[in-house]
This record gives sequence, C-alpha cells and structure tokens, in this order.
Amino acid sequence: MAEYFLEPLATQPASFQVHEKNCADLQSKIDATRYLGSYGNAQAPLNKALGLHNHVDFCPTCLKS
Repeated sequence: MAEYFLEPLATQPASFQVHEKNCADLQSKIDATRYLGSYGNAQAPLNKALGLHNHVDFCPTCLKS
C-alpha cells in the first residue's frame, strides 16, 4: 500500500494534485500538503480528494493516468 498526499497548485487556484509519498515533485513541498491516507490503488485517494475539492487530478510524474 502506498501513502498519498494532496497538493494545492499555486499556478491554478482551487486546483489540486494527488501524489504518492515518494514523488520527486512533492518532496520540496511536503509541508504544504494534506495527508490523504494509505491505499492499495490511486483511485481511492483521488475519490477522497474529490469529496473535498472540485478540481483534483493525478500528479503527471508519479501517477500517470
């Protein structure tokens, strides 16, 4: 199971990306993220994040859709 985090995108207000814990794009921004939990697939944390925010997508680096 992997741990997932939600990052607010500074370039797109009210938009967010779901990342895996070890994502290279996330490491310098980990303090600005919200922990979503540990899941067996990436769809579950995306669904959780969509329950909190309207504009959420997978990180293109660690979670290619």
